[in-house]
Amino acid sequence: MEFDIENINKIKDLPIFFIIGSPRSGTTLLRTLFDAHPHISIPLENPFILNFYNEYHLKKDWTKSDLNLLSEKLFETKLKEYWSIEKWKIEKETLARNLLLMEGRHAYSEICKMLIMNFHSIFPKNELLLLGDKVPVYSYFIPKLQSIFPQAKFIHITRDYRDHIRSLQKVNFGSHLTPLAAMRWEKCQRTIEKQKVLHPENFYTIRYEDLVSNPEAQMKNICGFLNIEYLPEMITFYTYKEKMIATYKADGIELYHSSLLQPINNSHIMQWKTKMPEKEIKIADMLVGSTAEKYGYERKYKGSYPLLYFYIVPIYLHFAIQWFLGLFIRLLPHKTKNKIVYRRSIFENVYEKIYLKFRGLKVQEKSNKKP
Repeated sequence: MEFDIENINKIKDLPIFFIIGSPRSGTTLLRTLFDAHPHISIPLENPFILNFYNEYHLKKDWTKSDLNLLSEKLFETKLKEYWSIEKWKIEKETLARNLLLMEGRHAYSEICKMLIMNFHSIFPKNELLLLGDKVPVYSYFIPKLQSIFPQAKFIHITRDYRDHIRSLQKVNFGSHLTPLAAMRWEKCQRTIEKQKVLHPENFYTIRYEDLVSNPEAQMKNICGFLNIEYLPEMITFYTYKEKMIATYKADGIELYHSSLLQPINNSHIMQWKTKMPEKEIKIADMLVGSTAEKYGYERKYKGSYPLLYFYIVPIYLHFAIQWFLGLFIRLLPHKTKNKIVYRRSIFENVYEKIYLKFRGLKVQEKSNKKP
């Protein structure tokens, strides 16, 4: 997209929304649906807003030196392979040139919006009327996002926690431990619900199961919430299959999101009923508690099973230690802090092997990349 002074003057007033929820819950599908809209810019996952928050959120005056340094940092910051801004398919020189147009007095929110507008989509774009961002980890930092974007709206997508757990066990990110994944799913929903109570008018919740079962009706409702026109090409994004493969094949789209190459269908719902071990269903049902029913997910096992806490207590201790260490980690320099926060803990790697052995479970093969 080519930028000029007219574009810059409109940035401040462009509305923005965020897709939040647990990973592997349909957040990428939802992002793709919006990406297919000609008047919406929503980039591939990259938590740059949060990563640079401490350093820049209070900054008002931006010099050429500031903007050039930010451009360099965006390409240097690779917390995880799949969070590289290089996957936005924009040249470093182009981004730097566009950022320089923001020289002068601008809020951090405007700089962030400019960056979102620089995403190079495979779908044709006309005048941008709405900006979006999809980063599941933002679910835990909604107050920070609201401090930057007071009028932002949030699309909360949730998925049956048992299918969510199964999906995580096939990839090389998130937790492969049923109890830890269940606890994180429950915590994510509770965290979001807490913010929804404070600002109900800015939140819209949708279930993955409803989205894939009736995408047109669901997207019309969401577009109404976002005050933007629903367009049929949103749910026919798969017609760009060849261009999608050509653009993102090297980034692993076929490994993690092959469903984006075909029409939306509900073949991935309720698979836990036949493919998840009963012993794992029981422990997941126990840990998510009544939160499951809030979203219409009926638990198969509603009792309490004291012997299962033998497997859960180490994870509770792990959570407590992480919280305690987090009080100190947040004081570390930006780069050092991010390397620690986004790294899978030694506990998870070790305890996963112990857990699988004592539970008599097989190790699932996991993909090695994520787009």
